Amino acid sequence: MLAVLTYLISCKLLGLIKRNKEKSEEFQNKFSPIDSHLEKIERSLNSFNSQNKEAIENNLQVEEKKIRGLSSINYEKEKQYGIIKTIKTEIDKTIEVIASTYPWYEKIREMDAFEKKWDLECSKLTNISKYFNLNIDDAISLLKNDIDYSLMRDDNSVLEKEIIDKICYKTQYDREIMEFLIKHYYNENTDLLWQKLKDSERHMLSTSSILYSSGQIKFDENLIDEDIFCLILQKLPTFSFSSISSNIESYQRVYLYIENYMKKLETEGKIKFERQLTKKEVADNISYDKVFELNFLSLFSKQLDLSTLFFENEPYKDALKAIVFNHDINFRSTVCQEAAKLDQTIYILMEYHELIQKKNKGNQFFVLNDLFECGFDFEEIEKEILNNPMKKRQHQFFKNELRRGEWYDTGQMLLKSMLEDITSKLQVEKKYETYIGVVKKSFENVNINTLDKAIDANLFTTYLILSSSYKGPLLTEIIDPLSCRINQYNSPDSPNVKDFESKYKISLFTQEGIKKYDFAKYSDSTRFGILHRDISFVDFVNGIKEDVNRIFNEKKSDKKWENVGFSVIRITPSKYSFGAMDDISDAQVKDMSISKFIARMAMGYTNDLEKTALTVLDKNVNLFKVIEQYSIFELVTLKMSDVGSYGKFLKQDKLKKAILFKLLDLYGIESFKDLGYLVKDDESFKKEIQQNLLEVFKSEYIIDSENTLVKTKKLELFVIALIGAAEDLALIYDI
Repeated sequence: MLAVLTYLISCKLLGLIKRNKEKSEEFQNKFSPIDSHLEKIERSLNSFNSQNKEAIENNLQVEEKKIRGLSSINYEKEKQYGIIKTIKTEIDKTIEVIASTYPWYEKIREMDAFEKKWDLECSKLTNISKYFNLNIDDAISLLKNDIDYSLMRDDNSVLEKEIIDKICYKTQYDREIMEFLIKHYYNENTDLLWQKLKDSERHMLSTSSILYSSGQIKFDENLIDEDIFCLILQKLPTFSFSSISSNIESYQRVYLYIENYMKKLETEGKIKFERQLTKKEVADNISYDKVFELNFLSLFSKQLDLSTLFFENEPYKDALKAIVFNHDINFRSTVCQEAAKLDQTIYILMEYHELIQKKNKGNQFFVLNDLFECGFDFEEIEKEILNNPMKKRQHQFFKNELRRGEWYDTGQMLLKSMLEDITSKLQVEKKYETYIGVVKKSFENVNINTLDKAIDANLFTTYLILSSSYKGPLLTEIIDPLSCRINQYNSPDSPNVKDFESKYKISLFTQEGIKKYDFAKYSDSTRFGILHRDISFVDFVNGIKEDVNRIFNEKKSDKKWENVGFSVIRITPSKYSFGAMDDISDAQVKDMSISKFIARMAMGYTNDLEKTALTVLDKNVNLFKVIEQYSIFELVTLKMSDVGSYGKFLKQDKLKKAILFKLLDLYGIESFKDLGYLVKDDESFKKEIQQNLLEVFKSEYIIDSENTLVKTKKLELFVIALIGAAEDLALIYDI
């Protein structure tokens, strides 16, 4: 191995001397003749190689055997490495001796090193040219062969600068742009250069053109030309390909979204635009430091300004965006929160819910233009809301939900959410138990508006069955037998139910045990019914038709069935109208006593909390009229169950009159509702009233019992219970 290495090193030295000998011909006239010296060195090395060639070849085999035999002996290896190192050191010294003895040799070495550096710097430019697709390879090749030896003594930075200057001169590329490209290619800091380029329109256009054509950045050429590309670059605070790609993606996505939604609004919403935002307008107005959603919504507002309906009308624009984009999870929260900022926007959205409901009931097609083309009288809408407790509450609830980023497609969904919100509050607070107890006893006294809210919230569905025969047998002999209410079908397991189902092959209950047919006689030709919230009205109509046919087929032989028919109609009592089925439309009803009929039938379809929530929704609820008819006994027992022997005394009408007279005389209070409202937040006022009412209780009890010995403690408990009940009932104004 030692001989092999010696041979290889000698060959290396000989090759170096030969190459430098060739270079020395350029300096024949400047230096002394050196041929004899080179020849001597060459002869010496050739002699060395000739003498040792055979020995090396022989030793190769010998050494290999020795190494294999002694591979486990570390000191032998170390010895060999030491010899090799010594030979290398000696050769290096020999070269240095030659260099110091012959100055021309050092010059040759310097030239060789410089040429390598020159070639390296030119090669760097070749890489950059290919990377940015600059097409300057020919100029670089020429420059490689045009070596400027005057730069040999300069450092690398000067050499690099001069080569860049030369190539820029040959190719007419700007020096600063080329330097910027080189720095970016080698991942060096380009911040200062980038700012300098952006400050010059000429430089920016040239740089943009180079990058646009480089092929290093992907984009849709149909959406981005060189001008748009330049606008995107100008908004980069610092330069990087990742930033460019991100901004390009944002621009393309925003532009396509605007294009798609504008076309959708034109075709489906029938909203007309003068034109679409141009690519330049989109690129100019994007803020790339913002997320896509905010950029798009901002630019979409500018697109809406190109419609005469929405031009610089923020409530209109915010309302439209909420309607259009609420289904997209990327936009929902933002558009809802923006819509909550202006009351006028919420007014529009409430009108939108009403218009949708109206169109649906009339089986009419809704387009967005219907909502906006007639305009809005915001002052009139605001006045209506302020004068309508239900709408006022709905407005505030909708506003709060929008602030939370929540949306409701219909007024019914909003109403249902309001009921759920109220129900949850009633459920967790014990203080509402008094009012819940009153509702439980008196739900049938609620007004028709309250029932309408229950129907709209889908707590249950109401319907009518109408027969074409005024007193014909169809209702009484065919349809009425299906009613669980009329026939007292209370359980799917009862014998009469099983017999009926077996006879007609009909199911009167669902698999969950819910009554399918719950209706009662409203008039000779009309049956009024309630449908459970878990049964769809369409399924109900189809089911009753099939079941009526089954019964009819058992009895059709009789001539009395000629010319009979029936219709099932969905009812919305508060609007005096019915949602029609079977080609019946625009039916009218003006008998308001139907509200009690509905309330009585619906008792089993809503729980106590839902009933209470319905009355809370309507601040004009007539339950307070019922409460005002309560005796003192009924009011007191809302808070305490045991009144002992004082029941008869507490039920006396004169006691109630004396209390109300005292309240009116001292405080101007006309009702227990007002009493509760005034004391609920004023503890000192409450104590004052308790003391005055206690005196009334005492005096009335003495008169009634003809006994001057009064148990004041017991009467105090009655006073506290009475005021507490009034206070609890007034709490619905805080929900």
